[in-house]
Amino acid sequence: MQASGSLLVMAMLFVLAFAPLGVSVLSAFHNANSPMTSGSTARLVQRLAWWRRASFLIACCCLVAFLFSLYRAYRHRLEEYLDQYDWETVWPLIRGLLDSELGAFEVAMTFFSVFASFFFKFFLTAMASTDWMLHETALQRQFENLPAQKMSPVPALVTWMFKFIEL
Repeated sequence: MQASGSLLVMAMLFVLAFAPLGVSVLSAFHNANSPMTSGSTARLVQRLAWWRRASFLIACCCLVAFLFSLYRAYRHRLEEYLDQYDWETVWPLIRGLLDSELGAFEVAMTFFSVFASFFFKFFLTAMASTDWMLHETALQRQFENLPAQKMSPVPALVTWMFKFIEL
């Protein structure tokens, strides 16, 4: 932003940076921290969606205006640059360069997909094992202090089941 020195870029970054603050203000205005009816929840969700769309639209408009101002400022230089080359000989060179670069891109994407697949499966396994461990810990915890739980019907049922099994 500082390198461009453009107010349009500054406005775009300002809108993108402070859009979540608008969500917080709208949520506070509609008392989102307190119990809400389904109608007020739907109204809040609709207004948050409008805010999100409006902030993104403002940022996109600032970006388009900035790119148009750059084009307008450098249009003459671009036309001079494009006029000095014979494009019938340059296009095959550009196509060959792009084909070689796209081949390297496909190889890089293959390696990326292997790593992404590994990490996805790793984290999925970690989540499943954590869920299993928490479930087992909760099951073991219910038998931890049976005399203190005599008033609860669930441990009494479990104790009755163990007596039934012993018979």
